[in-house]
Amino acid sequence: MTDDGNLTRAARFDRLYGRDPDPWQVATSPYERAKYQATLDALPRQHYRLGIEAGCSIGALSARLAGRCDRLIGLDVSEVALRLARRHHGADPRLRFQRADLPRDWPQRAAELIVLSEVLYYLDRAEITQLAGHIARSAPHSDCVLVNYLGPIPDGLPGAEAAAAFIDAITGKIAVQNLDARPGNGYRIDIIRLGAPSPGDP
Repeated sequence: MTDDGNLTRAARFDRLYGRDPDPWQVATSPYERAKYQATLDALPRQHYRLGIEAGCSIGALSARLAGRCDRLIGLDVSEVALRLARRHHGADPRLRFQRADLPRDWPQRAAELIVLSEVLYYLDRAEITQLAGHIARSAPHSDCVLVNYLGPIPDGLPGAEAAAAFIDAITGKIAVQNLDARPGNGYRIDIIRLGAPSPGDP
């Protein structure tokens, strides 16, 4: 995907973070803090061995998710954003930040938690389908949490459409125990538990 046919996705976000190290005020906004708390409240389990957060930005949500994981991998396409994330949160031994241009660079790790927060609508439908396939193969027994803004997205899919595209793709590739949707203040949270149910599942 390109920006006006000239900039790659990575270059576009590197430029964005170069102009403003917190372009969405994720570190200071009461709205973002409330959304992050709602995301944590939506997690089906209290604790996970390994989590992966796609589109981690400067690590504001990553730092909160780390409290629920033994290890958390934060992925972002922007090396500028990742440098900021490491600067702010790199001292936490549970956290690791790495560059990934999704869906191509999805890590083949059997994570128990997948968080796709405010990232799906930057992908097109074919990329969302590819990402769902990678997750179904690498993390077939995970809790997958989607967070999508419901307002207008310039040059991207509307959040509800992006969520629906991912849900359609993932449910076509793997058994799903449970689907749950929670409305928020201008956003929605979808929780998908992948894999067939087994005794002892919470």
